Amino acid sequence: MTMARVIVPDRLRLVRGTLPAVDQQAVDRAWEQAVLADPTLYDGPALACPRVDHRPADSTLTLEWAPVTYRYFSLRRVPGADVAPALFAAVVQPTVEGGLVVGRTTAAGQVQIPGGVVEQPTGAVDEAWLAHEAARELAEETGVVVPPEELARFAVTSTPGGNVGVFFRAPPLAEKVIRERFAVLLAKETAAGNVPELAEVTTVGSLSDLLELGGPYSASSIPVARRYLDQFG
Repeated sequence: MTMARVIVPDRLRLVRGTLPAVDQQAVDRAWEQAVLADPTLYDGPALACPRVDHRPADSTLTLEWAPVTYRYFSLRRVPGADVAPALFAAVVQPTVEGGLVVGRTTAAGQVQIPGGVVEQPTGAVDEAWLAHEAARELAEETGVVVPPEELARFAVTSTPGGNVGVFFRAPPLAEKVIRERFAVLLAKETAAGNVPELAEVTTVGSLSDLLELGGPYSASSIPVARRYLDQFG
């Protein structure tokens, strides 16, 4: 597994960029194949990140963004295609007991920190919008509702050929509360006939706890968890 690089800039800039040229017919063919393999896929709005520019001298990180739909990322199935990474937002949710919340996805069984691809806003793409998206993903995946303004930027991750993630840290909650809210969400999704994004959530108090889960792991989960647990765990 390729581990993501963790960047902790003082300043985060978001500017509109330009995507590499793509063959739309190739995109459509790749999407049709992806939907055949997984009929639950939907071609909703998303953001790609065509360029990451980190300037350590002034501790500034610039992320370029470009509007796409999920169809665009299916081009990764085409060998040699030049596909920009997805831009996603995630939440490091601590517990008052000193743990960190991680989940296992229903579709791939992957261990990850709650988060997902950023959707296109009606207004500006800025850090406030990323916090809004991170809070939305946390609620959709775990049932935990946190106002976006209570989230603090924690780190940014980048994986060559993968995705670019902006992680926010939420205020601590009791582990019991987190588990109760996830149970309510799970029951609600099941009753509605929906497949929940996370099959389970758990908390880890050390890197050893995380590794004992056995993976597979998202590229960002271990580096981000390590940084959080080293700093706060």
